[in-house]
Amino acid sequence: MKKLLLALIPLAILFLIVSFFIPVKLDKQMAVASTLPNIQTALQPQNLTKWDSSSNNLHVTLVSFMLYQLEATKNGHTEVFGLLLTPNAGKDQSRSGIVYSRITNLFYKLFPFLEKPSFATTTIRELKSYLEDNRRFYGFPIEIAPAVDTLFLTKKLDLPANQLFTTLPAMQRELEANAKQNNCQVLAKNISFSSLDHDSLTVMVGLNIDKVIAGDYIYNFRQLPSKVALATGSYKGPFRGRTALYHAMEKYLTDHQLAKRALPYETYHSPFPGSDSANIDITLSYPVANQ
Repeated sequence: MKKLLLALIPLAILFLIVSFFIPVKLDKQMAVASTLPNIQTALQPQNLTKWDSSSNNLHVTLVSFMLYQLEATKNGHTEVFGLLLTPNAGKDQSRSGIVYSRITNLFYKLFPFLEKPSFATTTIRELKSYLEDNRRFYGFPIEIAPAVDTLFLTKKLDLPANQLFTTLPAMQRELEANAKQNNCQVLAKNISFSSLDHDSLTVMVGLNIDKVIAGDYIYNFRQLPSKVALATGSYKGPFRGRTALYHAMEKYLTDHQLAKRALPYETYHSPFPGSDSANIDITLSYPVANQ
């Protein structure tokens, strides 16, 4: 037995040496928490710089439906791999699959832990990281949070758009006075906007309060349902620029198949704006079904 083992050692060494020169195809699959259209968009040439650290060398070619070829040249050496997008097997369309194929050698297929991260692996990890990072992909930090402050004292007005900034301070003062009359503690201040036409809008100013009260026809008491969660996003900058957050969050809700349960509202961590160019610090919240 000992002699047999000694005789097999040279053969094993020879096999390992030869295995370096035997090409094999290696397929790997990875789940991605993003939709198929989002992955397709990320693979378009104009979007490569958003996620690929070697984008100057990376070239993406659509071979056929959902099938791509990725190629990069570094130091005169060209690396190529194939990428296939697959839908999620379940009903959750916010998740997808990626199957990527590359050529390696038999040795590294047998001992994958000895191989340095390949161009394919590095690239796919970067793509996945970008797609699953809400701040990078949507442009804002967006998350799902439980509804904490659910009691609101509100007042609603229809007004010309050019009267918005002069009206907001008075509405806030009126609500604060009403909250004081009802011995309420004010926890936060909010605004919700709805467009009526090109030069007028409906504005609802709200205060989060700490207890249930009886409202009237001017000052309404509202409460979020218990089965509601909040999709929230943060924005700091000029008041007029906050619409970009609305667009990003509408796409986020669509991507994640989230149903709205009430109008979105802005919670202000800064004073209400006095002009379109005033800097604000807000959290935009969309009440959604709690899944």
